Amino acid sequence: MKAPHYGPFAPVFESGELDVPGHVCLLNLGHESHARTVIGRVRDALAAEEPGPWVERMLGQPNWRPHLVAAVAYLADDARRLAIEPLWRRLEDGSWVSPQLAVAAFFVDPAFPERFRARPLPANAKTVAALIGAASLADELAAEAARARHEPEIAPLLAKDASFDRSDDIVRSWAAAIAARFAELGLPLQRRWAGP
Repeated sequence: MKAPHYGPFAPVFESGELDVPGHVCLLNLGHESHARTVIGRVRDALAAEEPGPWVERMLGQPNWRPHLVAAVAYLADDARRLAIEPLWRRLEDGSWVSPQLAVAAFFVDPAFPERFRARPLPANAKTVAALIGAASLADELAAEAARARHEPEIAPLLAKDASFDRSDDIVRSWAAAIAARFAELGLPLQRRWAGP
Protein backbone atom coordinates (compact mmCIF):
# COMPACT_ATOMS: atom_id res chain seq x y z
CA MET A 1 0.00 0.00 0.00
CA LYS A 2 1.51 3.28 -1.08
CA ALA A 3 0.70 6.06 1.32
CA PRO A 4 2.48 9.23 0.20
CA HIS A 5 -0.35 11.32 1.64
CA TYR A 6 0.79 10.33 5.14
CA GLY A 7 4.01 12.30 4.89
CA PRO A 8 6.72 10.95 7.20
CA PHE A 9 4.50 7.97 8.07
CA ALA A 10 4.40 6.67 4.47
CA PRO A 11 7.28 4.20 5.08
CA VAL A 12 5.24 2.53 7.81
CA PHE A 13 2.83 1.28 5.15
CA GLU A 14 5.55 -0.08 2.87
CA SER A 15 6.96 -3.61 2.84
CA GLY A 16 10.62 -2.76 2.37
CA GLU A 17 12.53 -5.69 3.86
CA LEU A 18 9.35 -7.20 5.33
CA ASP A 19 7.16 -9.92 3.84
CA VAL A 20 4.02 -7.78 4.15
CA PRO A 21 3.16 -4.08 4.28
CA GLY A 22 4.43 -2.61 7.54
CA HIS A 23 1.07 -1.71 9.03
CA VAL A 24 0.00 -5.38 8.84
CA CYS A 25 2.81 -6.25 11.29
CA LEU A 26 1.12 -3.97 13.85
CA LEU A 27 -2.20 -5.78 13.76
CA ASN A 28 -1.40 -8.79 15.93
CA LEU A 29 2.31 -8.10 16.54
CA GLY A 30 3.06 -11.81 16.21
CA HIS A 31 6.29 -11.59 14.22
CA GLU A 32 8.32 -9.81 16.88
CA SER A 33 11.25 -8.60 14.76
CA HIS A 34 8.96 -7.26 12.03
CA ALA A 35 6.79 -5.49 14.59
CA ARG A 36 9.88 -3.89 16.15
CA THR A 37 11.02 -2.75 12.69
CA VAL A 38 7.69 -1.09 12.02
CA ILE A 39 7.56 0.51 15.47
CA GLY A 40 10.99 1.93 14.62
CA ARG A 41 9.54 3.40 11.42
CA VAL A 42 6.76 5.01 13.46
CA ARG A 43 9.32 6.49 15.85
CA ASP A 44 11.29 7.85 12.88
CA ALA A 45 8.13 9.47 11.53
CA LEU A 46 7.45 11.07 14.91
CA ALA A 47 10.83 12.80 14.64
CA ALA A 48 9.39 14.91 11.80
CA GLU A 49 9.00 18.58 12.52
CA GLU A 50 5.20 18.43 12.77
CA PRO A 51 3.88 14.86 13.13
CA GLY A 52 0.53 15.90 14.62
CA PRO A 53 -1.26 16.89 11.41
CA TRP A 54 -0.20 13.63 9.75
CA VAL A 55 -1.54 11.57 12.64
CA GLU A 56 -4.78 13.54 12.57
CA ARG A 57 -5.01 12.92 8.82
CA MET A 58 -4.60 9.18 9.40
CA LEU A 59 -7.31 9.18 12.07
CA GLY A 60 -9.63 11.13 9.77
CA GLN A 61 -9.57 8.40 7.11
CA PRO A 62 -12.40 5.85 6.92
CA ASN A 63 -9.91 2.99 6.48
CA TRP A 64 -8.67 1.12 9.60
CA ARG A 65 -5.05 0.78 8.40
CA PRO A 66 -3.98 4.36 9.13
CA HIS A 67 -5.90 4.21 12.43
CA LEU A 68 -3.67 1.34 13.53
CA VAL A 69 -0.50 3.26 12.65
CA ALA A 70 -1.87 6.28 14.52
CA ALA A 71 -2.49 4.14 17.63
CA VAL A 72 1.16 3.08 17.63
CA ALA A 73 2.24 6.67 17.01
CA TYR A 74 0.44 7.76 20.18
CA LEU A 75 2.17 5.02 22.15
CA ALA A 76 5.58 5.96 20.72
CA ASP A 77 5.10 9.71 21.24
CA ASP A 78 7.61 10.20 24.05
CA ALA A 79 7.63 13.95 23.48
CA ARG A 80 3.85 14.05 23.88
CA ARG A 81 3.42 16.17 20.80
CA LEU A 82 0.18 14.56 19.63
CA ALA A 83 -3.14 16.06 20.69
CA ILE A 84 -5.39 13.50 22.37
CA GLU A 85 -8.73 14.76 21.01
CA PRO A 86 -8.33 13.28 17.50
CA LEU A 87 -7.80 9.85 19.07
CA TRP A 88 -11.03 10.14 21.04
CA ARG A 89 -12.93 11.45 18.01
CA ARG A 90 -11.90 8.35 16.06
CA LEU A 91 -12.94 6.12 18.96
CA GLU A 92 -16.32 7.85 19.07
CA ASP A 93 -16.72 7.46 15.30
CA GLY A 94 -15.66 3.81 15.49
CA SER A 95 -12.97 1.82 13.72
CA TRP A 96 -12.22 -1.79 12.95
CA VAL A 97 -9.16 -1.29 15.18
CA SER A 98 -11.04 0.30 18.07
CA PRO A 99 -9.37 -2.17 20.47
CA GLN A 100 -5.91 -0.91 19.50
CA LEU A 101 -7.08 2.71 19.69
CA ALA A 102 -8.55 2.06 23.15
CA VAL A 103 -5.22 0.62 24.30
CA ALA A 104 -3.48 3.76 23.06
CA ALA A 105 -5.97 5.96 24.91
CA PHE A 106 -5.54 3.88 28.07
CA PHE A 107 -1.78 4.40 28.07
CA VAL A 108 -1.43 7.97 26.82
CA ASP A 109 -4.44 9.97 27.98
CA PRO A 110 -3.88 11.35 31.49
CA ALA A 111 -7.65 11.80 31.70
CA PHE A 112 -8.53 8.22 30.68
CA PRO A 113 -10.21 7.32 34.02
CA GLU A 114 -12.34 10.47 33.96
CA ARG A 115 -13.31 9.94 30.33
CA PHE A 116 -14.24 6.33 31.04
CA ARG A 117 -16.29 7.28 34.09
CA ALA A 118 -18.03 10.14 32.24
CA ARG A 119 -19.99 7.83 29.94
CA PRO A 120 -22.26 7.65 27.96
CA LEU A 121 -20.04 5.52 25.81
CA PRO A 122 -20.40 5.62 22.02
CA ALA A 123 -23.20 3.57 20.48
CA ASN A 124 -20.66 1.54 18.50
CA ALA A 125 -20.54 -1.96 20.05
CA LYS A 126 -16.90 -2.57 19.17
CA THR A 127 -15.75 0.73 20.70
CA VAL A 128 -17.81 0.23 23.85
CA ALA A 129 -16.36 -3.24 24.35
CA ALA A 130 -12.85 -1.96 23.63
CA LEU A 131 -13.09 0.91 26.13
CA ILE A 132 -14.46 -1.35 28.84
CA GLY A 133 -11.73 -3.85 28.04
CA ALA A 134 -9.10 -1.11 28.30
CA ALA A 135 -10.49 0.09 31.63
CA SER A 136 -10.33 -3.50 32.86
CA LEU A 137 -6.55 -3.42 32.38
CA ALA A 138 -6.24 -1.22 35.48
CA ASP A 139 -7.00 -2.56 38.92
CA GLU A 140 -8.31 0.91 39.82
CA LEU A 141 -10.98 0.75 37.11
CA ALA A 142 -11.73 -2.98 36.99
CA ALA A 143 -14.72 -2.85 39.35
CA GLU A 144 -16.24 0.07 37.44
CA ALA A 145 -15.67 -1.74 34.15
CA ALA A 146 -17.36 -4.86 35.56
CA ARG A 147 -20.38 -2.78 36.65
CA ALA A 148 -20.53 -1.09 33.24
CA ARG A 149 -20.81 -4.50 31.57
CA HIS A 150 -24.20 -4.96 33.24
CA GLU A 151 -25.69 -1.52 32.58
CA PRO A 152 -28.93 -1.95 30.60
CA GLU A 153 -27.84 0.23 27.68
CA ILE A 154 -24.36 -1.34 27.49
CA ALA A 155 -25.03 -5.07 27.97
CA PRO A 156 -26.71 -5.49 24.54
CA LEU A 157 -23.80 -3.75 22.82
CA LEU A 158 -21.32 -6.06 24.54
CA ALA A 159 -23.37 -9.09 23.54
CA LYS A 160 -23.35 -7.89 19.95
CA ASP A 161 -19.58 -7.42 20.03
CA ALA A 162 -19.02 -10.78 21.73
CA SER A 163 -20.92 -12.55 18.98
CA PHE A 164 -18.54 -11.24 16.35
CA ASP A 165 -15.37 -9.46 17.50
CA ARG A 166 -14.65 -10.02 21.21
CA SER A 167 -12.98 -6.61 21.35
CA ASP A 168 -12.23 -6.87 25.06
CA ASP A 169 -10.11 -9.98 24.34
CA ILE A 170 -8.33 -8.14 21.52
CA VAL A 171 -7.59 -5.29 23.95
CA ARG A 172 -5.97 -7.63 26.47
CA SER A 173 -3.89 -9.55 23.94
CA TRP A 174 -2.83 -6.48 21.93
CA ALA A 175 -1.96 -4.49 25.07
CA ALA A 176 0.29 -7.33 26.26
CA ALA A 177 1.90 -7.74 22.83
CA ILE A 178 2.51 -4.04 22.19
CA ALA A 179 3.97 -3.62 25.69
CA ALA A 180 6.29 -6.57 25.00
CA ARG A 181 7.44 -5.16 21.65
CA PHE A 182 8.11 -1.75 23.19
CA ALA A 183 9.98 -3.34 26.11
CA GLU A 184 12.14 -5.29 23.65
CA LEU A 185 13.11 -1.91 22.17
CA GLY A 186 13.96 -0.57 25.63
CA LEU A 187 10.81 1.57 25.66
CA PRO A 188 8.61 0.35 28.50
CA LEU A 189 5.00 1.46 28.13
CA GLN A 190 3.64 3.16 31.21
CA ARG A 191 0.27 4.76 31.49
CA ARG A 192 0.26 8.50 31.93
CA TRP A 193 -2.29 8.62 34.68
CA ALA A 194 -2.25 7.72 38.34
CA GLY A 195 -4.74 5.67 40.32
CA PRO A 196 -8.09 6.94 41.58
